[in-house]
Amino acid sequence: MPTMKTLILTFLLTLALPFFTSAQEPEAAEVTQPAANITIKEKEFGLFEEKERGEILFTPAESVPHVLGQGYGWRLKVDTDSKSIRVKHELHLPAPAKDWGDIEEGMTVSADRKSCAYVEDCKLHQGYIFYAWEVAEDDPEGEYEVRVFIDDKLVARFKFTVKR
Repeated sequence: MPTMKTLILTFLLTLALPFFTSAQEPEAAEVTQPAANITIKEKEFGLFEEKERGEILFTPAESVPHVLGQGYGWRLKVDTDSKSIRVKHELHLPAPAKDWGDIEEGMTVSADRKSCAYVEDCKLHQGYIFYAWEVAEDDPEGEYEVRVFIDDKLVARFKFTVKR
């Protein structure tokens, strides 16, 4: 499902991470700690919105408006000496995706087309790792789930609704 727009949004988020502001406190949730040299300090899911001067506003949310191009995703604040962390994240949809976009290296789509897994090395930016998607025209409405794994351990789970 990563498209050129997703890659561009991820790049912009990387550049603008120092300007992240949180509109509200994240809801406390279950966290399993990965390896001894990595500690999860915070986890959040929400909406990304580009503001003036390239500033990115991050707003924790439990629902995503079905608006073409709306940015959404997760971020984790981690304490580690590593410069990057190998992460697997899964996106589970309520119905099959009509189009997952270009299947990139490290990405797999389930046979029923309702989920996608992506493995990558996430570089730390001021103590955060993150990933973002954009709403596509044909994305199904309903209940979604994102699972984030580090060292094959589930470290974050986010459930949210995409609705018009």
